[in-house]
Amino acid sequence: MKSSIDKILKYRKAYYSQHGEDGILEYMLEKLPEKTGWCAEFGAWDGKTYSNTYHFISLYNFNGVMIEGNDNLFPVLQNNMSSYSNCILINKMVSISGDNCLDNILKETKIPVNFDLLSIDIDGDDYHVWKSLNDYLPSIVVIEINWLDKPEVIRVTHPDTPKIVIKDDTYEGLWGEGASLLSMTILAEEKGYNLVAHIGTNAIFVQKQYLKLFHEDKVSVNDVFSYEGFELYDFFKELQKNKR
Repeated sequence: MKSSIDKILKYRKAYYSQHGEDGILEYMLEKLPEKTGWCAEFGAWDGKTYSNTYHFISLYNFNGVMIEGNDNLFPVLQNNMSSYSNCILINKMVSISGDNCLDNILKETKIPVNFDLLSIDIDGDDYHVWKSLNDYLPSIVVIEINWLDKPEVIRVTHPDTPKIVIKDDTYEGLWGEGASLLSMTILAEEKGYNLVAHIGTNAIFVQKQYLKLFHEDKVSVNDVFSYEGFELYDFFKELQKNKR
């Protein structure tokens, strides 16, 4: 089991992603027996910075749906993606119900039900938005977790919980919201997915039917947990300390 985890991590490479997710996603997409050539990402930010999908839209000509709710960032996203006619840009805040739930937003586009890759990074309600997605079945999901929750922790913050600022005598500025990796993995299995990898602040899941392309059997949270979140916390604490 460890050998398959190590193999996946060898493909880690940051083309545009924050922690090397798009290198792993590139490997995973190449292994999928059937692909639609579609991906979706929210919050998309400016389209490039820390993007998990830009590499595939720009290099592999994937059709993309990029959703960004920040009105100030959306013009930057439009400018960065202006040369990509294969990318649909949407300026909406994704909610967990109503007109702006992810199902309804995606229905405004031509993205197929079984698209290839979904990236969720909205700093808090990631768990709830994925849970609310019922009409679409992406093959691979990369999603932000609470990276300061240890592997045994089961925790999900309530929807729309205000961001928690972690503050002490040396550091101020990290958020403590979202779902633990274990909680996200439980949700994933309920939705028909298995855990593949955990790097940085994100977990990567794949539809159960494709698991054996990457692991011989299910991997546990303990198997893949990287503790990189704690290293990031220490790094940012030191960075803040040096600014004083």
